[in-house]
Amino acid sequence: MVPLIEMTELLRRKPKDVIRTFYLLYEGQNTEVSLINPMIANTPLFKNSPIRFQYLSKTENDIGRTQPLAMIKIAKEFIEAHCGSKGDFVCGRDKVLIVFDLDITKNDQKAMDEILARKTSDMILCYTNPAIELFLLLARKHSYETIIEPRKKEILDNEWVGDERYVLNLFKKEFGIDPKSRDVDFRFILDNIEIAAQQENLFLNRKISKAANNLTSNIAHVLLKIRDNKIDEIEY
Repeated sequence: MVPLIEMTELLRRKPKDVIRTFYLLYEGQNTEVSLINPMIANTPLFKNSPIRFQYLSKTENDIGRTQPLAMIKIAKEFIEAHCGSKGDFVCGRDKVLIVFDLDITKNDQKAMDEILARKTSDMILCYTNPAIELFLLLARKHSYETIIEPRKKEILDNEWVGDERYVLNLFKKEFGIDPKSRDVDFRFILDNIEIAAQQENLFLNRKISKAANNLTSNIAHVLLKIRDNKIDEIEY
């Protein structure tokens, strides 16, 4: 059975202008969708890039499959079902972009290495350690020095604070936004995406091969490499 049933085009291009399609597969149904979809469709990042993004919705049977290895399996099933004469996916050209958090690995580098080992050339991995709220915190000037760095250990441990993980609780306190809400407004984040990208590049690790016990995000790194048609330069 085809594991993904809905493909919504986020960035429309004339067919002759499209050089490849990126299919977006998210771990969560709220934060990642509400942040990255608008980032692609409503910011200048991809305005002149000859690429197409399509958001993939999971079937009811796949919604609970959120662990990175399970998502890689879903991506493999999708590629197999849609590659070549079976569908629109062009192997070697198109990619499935998988977005997930690494907190599930509990800073176990062997578990992270296993994720990378399962990746195929038709996939791009986009991740944060411990969670996507770390990237969201970067959307304020000097937030790394003032908010993140003084709490590095607490963020990496990401223990429970009441019924929320530490980094989620921290983001909600600092920004007054609940990123898990279905109607969350990430306009402030989107308006400051360049600040987030600069801080990610300057202060955070972006390699999954070194992500254990390291604050990690490659979200901006991946999106900028896609924009510039330099996906072979994405570092893992």
